[in-house]
Amino acid sequence: MPEPTTETWAERAWRKDFRQLEGPQPVILFSVPSAKGDPPVTARTTHPAEVISVEDLPPRFLMGDLQASSFQPSDTGWSVRYEGSPGSGADLAWNGDSLRFSLTWREERWGPYFYSGPWPRSAQVAAGGFPPNWNNEAARWIEENYNARYVPVGNTDAALLCGFPDGYMVTIACFLPVSRMRAVLDLQRRSKSDPLFPRSLHFTAAIAWTAVNYLLDRNPRLSLDPLAMLTHWVGNSGMPVTHLPVVETAPNGSQAITCRGLHYYLLAGCVWRDLEASIAYLHKFGLVGPASDGPWEERPPLAPEYGAVVFQSGIEVQPVEVSFMDRDQTRRVLHLDFAPESYIPLMPSLLSSTTDEVDRQVEAVEHFSHDYMQRLQGGLQQAMHR
Repeated sequence: MPEPTTETWAERAWRKDFRQLEGPQPVILFSVPSAKGDPPVTARTTHPAEVISVEDLPPRFLMGDLQASSFQPSDTGWSVRYEGSPGSGADLAWNGDSLRFSLTWREERWGPYFYSGPWPRSAQVAAGGFPPNWNNEAARWIEENYNARYVPVGNTDAALLCGFPDGYMVTIACFLPVSRMRAVLDLQRRSKSDPLFPRSLHFTAAIAWTAVNYLLDRNPRLSLDPLAMLTHWVGNSGMPVTHLPVVETAPNGSQAITCRGLHYYLLAGCVWRDLEASIAYLHKFGLVGPASDGPWEERPPLAPEYGAVVFQSGIEVQPVEVSFMDRDQTRRVLHLDFAPESYIPLMPSLLSSTTDEVDRQVEAVEHFSHDYMQRLQGGLQQAMHR
């Protein structure tokens, strides 16, 4: 018995049409650095032992900016305060032999850390001990306020990225429909003149794969049949499914329709001190949805499967799975590979891409998406009349 027309077409669209797009866009569509960025560190010293006056200190340290008025010299050394967003900062003290520092985020303090060496070594020391109380506060604050999931630091084997002078690096993975790609590029290009755009925020668009199990008896707002779910996914993402949606039965007898589809993620990277401002900015722009205790619209970024995922930078190139049930227990969502490992060798050429080259890459995916949806509609109409 021949396979249904729709399944054959969907499989062919993935195997043939999508993979034959020219250039790197099937994996990484674009990567654009922050249009603002922080100025380079211009401290007059290379080592805390060399500090005599406040002018010798680095202007930034991990979680904040130098508060010159807080500098206090002593017989054995000095102390100083750095401040970032409200309730965040760093306290430093040099005792003649070692530097002691503690870090605070959203009033959650951790430390002290101790080390003796040049300034950049502070980032290596901090990377060796991420504040565990920050994990708890991040999960609470993010998931109470946004349609987002937080992956605790240390929950995977990925190395914790922490640089000097700006500290821990974090990524906000936002579901990116093809229809929003050009708006995201416009946002990034206007960011230099926007005073609210976080300084460290930068964007990469990468292809990803997600599977969703919609429980048949818990989703009254959705038409839960394979063809309806096929068009639902494609309409929201602009990208193909990898398999025709199918009804599956669990050992306990519950049934769900499973949809496996491709889509793009906007990997919005920033440093931890900019995390609150970055999520708020992405929420304002409509890439991160609000938390919802009631019925939500079945579209990005409001439905659970289109929620953001927040994790330590570096996970996006690891074989990491993130799975969860939504608050109302209507669906199980599995995110697999936020960006394939082939992400890494493509980065140098993508970061050096001109504006015209990036626009051409986006245009190629827009054309593919439009063509895919047009032919999908035609294939479904043919199937309905057989």
